[in-house]
Amino acid sequence: MQLFTLSGEPVDVPPFDRIEVLHDFFVSLRPGLMLWKTTDLQAKTCMLYSMGFRPLLRTPMPLDVFGKCPAEYFKKYSSFAFTDTAEKSRIYRKDLAGPEGLLLPTAANIDGTIVFRYEDGSLVLRRRRGGPLEYHLVNAAAQDVQGASFSRFRRFGRRPLVLHEGRWRTLNPDGTLSSRLLFRFSS
Repeated sequence: MQLFTLSGEPVDVPPFDRIEVLHDFFVSLRPGLMLWKTTDLQAKTCMLYSMGFRPLLRTPMPLDVFGKCPAEYFKKYSSFAFTDTAEKSRIYRKDLAGPEGLLLPTAANIDGTIVFRYEDGSLVLRRRRGGPLEYHLVNAAAQDVQGASFSRFRRFGRRPLVLHEGRWRTLNPDGTLSSRLLFRFSS
């Protein structure tokens, strides 16, 4: 697909196959603010643009294993994060510039692939540094949380579980562990 301005000039954007409106990505700052999301199905990437087609990121983001753009998971959060094709993760803070949204980089080239995101911006990352696969908790500033490194990880509903001293524990965003494995059921 190709985009053109109202005067017929081409808009310089990377190739894409699909274009959609992404509603409420900035809902924590301004409900109703819309973005353009383009998807390149061949490259398996997506891009975010303001309604005036100003790119919010410098490079495309890879689609996840389900073929979705990572931005679709971050609507209610005040931050945004994704893992690039080199298995480096990036964190952005959402902000506003007049009537448009902005993504301001807060951390880049974080070693690891995102496997879980907390509402406060903390992340659980999967890493392999020359040895066995490990899972690490990093805070919203992309700093490793001391003592929060684990050999196994899985999800239990909307909660992260880690294997600690032979038992599965709930991992909290501050790095503390809970032995209570609760699952919320809707009523």
